Amino acid sequence: MTILHLSEEEIQDYTDGLSTAGQQAHVAACASCKLRISNYQSLFSELQTLDRPAFDFDLATLVLAQLPTAKAQYPWLPALAAVLSVIFCAVIALCYGSLIGQFIKGMSQIWLLILLCPGAILLSLQALHLYQDYQSKLTEIKLQDLAT
Repeated sequence: MTILHLSEEEIQDYTDGLSTAGQQAHVAACASCKLRISNYQSLFSELQTLDRPAFDFDLATLVLAQLPTAKAQYPWLPALAAVLSVIFCAVIALCYGSLIGQFIKGMSQIWLLILLCPGAILLSLQALHLYQDYQSKLTEIKLQDLAT
């Protein structure tokens, strides 16, 4: 007759109090399994008495140092585009201001909405993107402050 002893996982579960009635009956009759359970119980109790290991380094600093920092290839390009756009609009307004005014007065309101709504949507999306970029940089700064 072959006796099936409890597996290592079952013995660990038994030690944690997660056993079935069949396992309890087997342990009551089996000296080998009782000894293994006793060994695990003493091991677990000794582990509880040990001090937690203290690291002599800051893990957050090491991880943050390994992260790549993304830098814009041309950081001045958006500012240049904005300045050129403002200058272009100012020149157009100075040269053709009266014609633009007459053109706008002659348009129906629906066409004004069709022209202005996409611009307002694009402006809103740009503002949202700028805010999200600001939030991510703020979070990055806070993480760096925590690491130091």
